Amino acid sequence: MITPHHISNICSGQLLGNAHVVIKNLLTDSRSVVPFSESVFFALVSERNNGHRFIEELYKKGVRCFVISEDIKAPGSDCAF
Repeated sequence: MITPHHISNICSGQLLGNAHVVIKNLLTDSRSVVPFSESVFFALVSERNNGHRFIEELYKKGVRCFVISEDIKAPGSDCAF
């Protein structure tokens, strides 16, 4: 079982929000078909894409935990790193 606290420690990130959500899926692709409420999305940035632009869409699908590297206006996520 992975929690946001574990992920923030691994990433050396700052946890914002609920540290008690249970994470069962690690997402890097917004097209994944998984139980979104049990997922954390890693907003990866590459030369061709920026995962931060999919956060609002994923939030609407039920994702509530995100690993981000840019300041964004989160739509009310339960946790972000």
